[in-house]
Amino acid sequence: MYDITELNQKLLPELKEIAKKLNIKRAESLRKQDLVYRILDQQAIVFSGKKKLNSVIRNREKRYIREIFRTYNNILIKNFDIIIGYKTKYNYSSFIQRKQDLLKLISKVNKL
Repeated sequence: MYDITELNQKLLPELKEIAKKLNIKRAESLRKQDLVYRILDQQAIVFSGKKKLNSVIRNREKRYIREIFRTYNNILIKNFDIIIGYKTKYNYSSFIQRKQDLLKLISKVNKL
């Protein structure tokens, strides 16, 4: 099993080969960061032996959001708590789309 740091160090062709072994659909069209998260999710699903796990989806969402906030920590207003609710419509949206949505939300909060 791969962990996130090991996958982030790999090149895109290597990640696509891992995705192929794990039977990840449409791996060729995914960006590197999305592919890393899909590999992590697929490993969890294969390891558990179930088709889809709610916890796998929930943890993927948390990883996406943590990464976005870690990356853009410098533009956040300090001394505010941010609570993010999970909606099922984001199950298969990309990391880029989530990032754009959260940055739009942050810019609205910064204007207050």
